Amino acid sequence: MATSSIYQRKEDETANSEIYDQIAAGYDNDYGRIFKRVKHEIEIQLSQLPLVSPSIIDVGTGTGENILLAENIFGSLNEVYGIDISHKMLEIAKEKYPPMQIVQASALTMSNFIHHKADVVFIHFLLSYVSIDKLLPLVAGLLKPDGYISVASSLLSSWPKGQKLGIPLGLSPSSAKHYIPKSSQELRSKMTNFGFKEVDSIEIRKRMVFDSIDDGYRFGFEQGWIYQLFELLDCAGNPEKFAKDWSHIIPYDDEIHIHIGLYKKSKTGKGREELLHL
Repeated sequence: MATSSIYQRKEDETANSEIYDQIAAGYDNDYGRIFKRVKHEIEIQLSQLPLVSPSIIDVGTGTGENILLAENIFGSLNEVYGIDISHKMLEIAKEKYPPMQIVQASALTMSNFIHHKADVVFIHFLLSYVSIDKLLPLVAGLLKPDGYISVASSLLSSWPKGQKLGIPLGLSPSSAKHYIPKSSQELRSKMTNFGFKEVDSIEIRKRMVFDSIDDGYRFGFEQGWIYQLFELLDCAGNPEKFAKDWSHIIPYDDEIHIHIGLYKKSKTGKGREELLHL
C-alpha cells in the first residue's frame, strides 16, 4: 500500500488551509453541539483569573468564538490577535470581533508575526495537528511572565467505535501520525514539564450521534488520525465518495473525550531558550 499523503502532512498545517476555507461557513453549526459544553467549562476557568482587560492571543482562532467568550467574561479586552491558517475562518472571526488583529499563519510560524506579550493564550483543538513539544515553547515566548494558557483538546480515547473501523485497514490511533494527547494525565504532565502550573482542569465525555453522513465527515476531519482513515478509504477530500460508501453506518453513535485546562506560566519554569533546545 502506498504511503498516504496524510502521513506526510506538513506539521505547519498549511496543507489543510483550503479544506478549512471550504468548511468555514458551516463551522459554527457543525461544532455547536460540543462547543456549548466546552464553552461552559472554559468560562468557569477563565472567570477565576484576576485580570482586567487582558490581552489575548488565540492560536487556531477559527471563527472567533473564543474571543467573544472572553469579551463576555472580562467586559473589555486589550490587544487581541487571532491566528489561523484559513483565510475564510479569519474573515468570519474579524466580522464577529472587528478589533481583532488577524494573522494568517501556522501555529509554528506565528512568532514571526506577533511581537507582543499576552496575558492569555488560547490553544483550543489544535493538538491534533501540532506537536505540543514544539508549540509550548512558542506559546511561552508570547506570554507575559504571569500569563495563562487555556487548553482544550480531544484525547486519543475518543471515538472508540471509529477506532474499530480502522483496525482492519491497518490504522489505529497508535499507528497513525498525530499529536493528540493520549490522556488528560499525559497532557497535564507535558504542561508541568514545560513550566506551567495547573490552575484548573476537567475531562468531559460527550456522546455524539450523527444523523447525517456529511456531518460525520466534517467532524472526522477535525480528529487528525480519523482523517487518515478517510485517506485509507480513498475518501479524503471526497465527501461524496464517503457518503456513497459509508452511508450504512448512519446513524453513527460514538463519544468524544475532551480535556479542558487552565495553566499559569511559572516563574521558576524553563526559559524560552531552554525550552527550544529540548
